[in-house]
Amino acid sequence: MPKGKGSLPPQHGLELLTVYAWEQGGQDPQFNMAQGFRTVLELVTQYRQLCVYWTVNYSWEDESIKDFLKLQLQKPRAEFLPRSDTLSS
Repeated sequence: MPKGKGSLPPQHGLELLTVYAWEQGGQDPQFNMAQGFRTVLELVTQYRQLCVYWTVNYSWEDESIKDFLKLQLQKPRAEFLPRSDTLSS
């Protein structure tokens, strides 16, 4: 797919949007997989306007992380950061 209108985020961005949507709705006992999929698709279409970050493994209390996050958030388009997952290692 050509860049520009209709372009997708990088693959790791798609994965992070999916994780984000799952974390937002997956805890609900009435979770609907079709609605979750729709949410992911809506996020993908809006990804250039989103600002999502996790604080579980990235704390504003840590000065080096705080400084890095501030720099990222000042950019016109912050980069996708890898989601630190201690369970996968």
